[in-house]
Amino acid sequence: YAKELNGSLKDLETTLMEGDIPIGEAQQAYQNLSRETQDQAVPAINSGFREMNEGFTDYPTLIYDGPFSDHITQQKPVFLEEAQAVSEETALTTAALFLNEKPQSLARGSGTEGNLPCYRFTAGDKSITISKQGGYVNAMLNSRMIGSAKLDFEGAAEKARGFLEQAGYPSMKESYYVINNNICTINYAAVQDDVILYTDLIKVGVALDDGSIVFYDARGYINNHRDRALGEPAITAEEALQSVSPSLTVLSERLALIPTSGQNEVLTYEFQTRAGEGDDAQKILVYVNASTGAEEQILLLLETPEGTMTK
Repeated sequence: YAKELNGSLKDLETTLMEGDIPIGEAQQAYQNLSRETQDQAVPAINSGFREMNEGFTDYPTLIYDGPFSDHITQQKPVFLEEAQAVSEETALTTAALFLNEKPQSLARGSGTEGNLPCYRFTAGDKSITISKQGGYVNAMLNSRMIGSAKLDFEGAAEKARGFLEQAGYPSMKESYYVINNNICTINYAAVQDDVILYTDLIKVGVALDDGSIVFYDARGYINNHRDRALGEPAITAEEALQSVSPSLTVLSERLALIPTSGQNEVLTYEFQTRAGEGDDAQKILVYVNASTGAEEQILLLLETPEGTMTK
């Protein structure tokens, strides 16, 4: 994907240079046009960026880290609505405890604003952000060099579960994972009334050399988590199954709350299915609306020795 993006940018650069368009004049002229005529004004530039954007909509990701993950960063954090503001000193103490460092060893960095304002601190290879409202750990990264792998996925998951319980998040269920550069990154989703909440995600990265936590991202959880009035599904799993293609073999089913492209949520039945048999079999997730019985979404599961991605 990086190679394709590089090629697309070079093609766009060539198109722009051959057109001999001064950037400043082109931008001003573009802004003065109506929306209906903007696409016609600089079609080569617009179509170039559009093609690059469309090329990444099919990018394989951990579940709900892809095209439907805008809910993570484009809304006010629901989890923090009733939380009080905390001082930078309080945030510093929280950061030190999380990083297992002494407060005086942390340096204060530039914070972030936007929908989720945070304080930022660093200590050597470690960087951490703490929400200004509520004082929750938003994200952490330890960029140290990772040695040879000594743990597998099961060992990493055990470390991650213990870490989340100690951090105060006991009701989390692991979904899919990926291993890159000897770091196992696992998606954990909150669970309420046996319903998995894919909107309320925490990502945990475990170093496979010693089992330490080197990556943590709680933005999905902070932005979305709350007690929901889920109610009972209007249809049964058997009724929802009528919307699943008979050519698919159903392997399992469960209730799941999933994000939509409109930044909403919908209660669904999640059917893990299989198309085909043997080495050519393809696992597919089919989501059926638990109220209407309509098919909401289909995701392909890409299973490799390095983990399971969705597409």
